Amino acid sequence: MSSPELTSFEAKAADWQLVLDALPLDVLVGSAQQTDVTDDGIIHVIETPEGLEGDAAIVDMSAIPGPTDTPHFHINGEHEAHFPLQGSATMYAGSKAVALTVGMHFIVEPETSHFIIPEVAEEGYVAAVVSLPGYKPENQIAIDPASNNVPADFNAGAYWNVMADAS
Repeated sequence: MSSPELTSFEAKAADWQLVLDALPLDVLVGSAQQTDVTDDGIIHVIETPEGLEGDAAIVDMSAIPGPTDTPHFHINGEHEAHFPLQGSATMYAGSKAVALTVGMHFIVEPETSHFIIPEVAEEGYVAAVVSLPGYKPENQIAIDPASNNVPADFNAGAYWNVMADAS
């Protein structure tokens, strides 16, 4: 499945993209091993398909209480790949603003601060999020944008603009 010219994590994400493109959203959500309601949305943890690496969840952000998920970053070499499945959003990852649309994927490198602003739409924003090589809660570090202790790459301007627009 993977092309040799891609980096290891890009190749793994490309393999995930092929599987996710082949499965309808209701099948993915229906296969959840666990479902949690959090401030970042409804999270459906799914089983990793045979032959793939990483831990995956389907994240439905249509029910988040605010305009964005919790800004955070990952340590210990953990990458996070985002695969929009429904709706669209803007991902702020470090100094980049990336439009997330169905059919594409975006990999967040370790130690890169990031947050997502879903576009307001009737269907809501739903994405598969895959942690590579695997998800460990202790590797996810939340950012408090109101503190003086935020990573240098955190896009505070974009964060505060969206928060001001929401109020």
